[in-house]
Amino acid sequence: MARPIRVEYANAVYHVTARRSQRKAICRDHADRVRFLVIVEKAVTRFGVVIHAYRLMQNHYRLLLDTPRANLITAVGWLQTTCNDRFDRRHRRSGHLYQGR
Repeated sequence: MARPIRVEYANAVYHVTARRSQRKAICRDHADRVRFLVIVEKAVTRFGVVIHAYRLMQNHYRLLLDTPRANLITAVGWLQTTCNDRFDRRHRRSGHLYQGR
């Protein structure tokens, strides 16, 4: 059975969470944590999302965000793809960084 379509609304508040595949650490060091936050900041600028709160844990992150433009899927997709690409490049690895939706 296919996943249900995620409904997006303008000015909606969402709780977004993503866990690293195999429950490994998202950030291996302080530089990875800084990179993650820089990417989140770029997502805010690029997609106009408003971050109300965030939590960067060892193997997952959580964001409480508002989407004035109803673009949650685009913004979070870009965020995770960018994080994945930069992590892979820095640590010379390949594959998925995050598990499932």
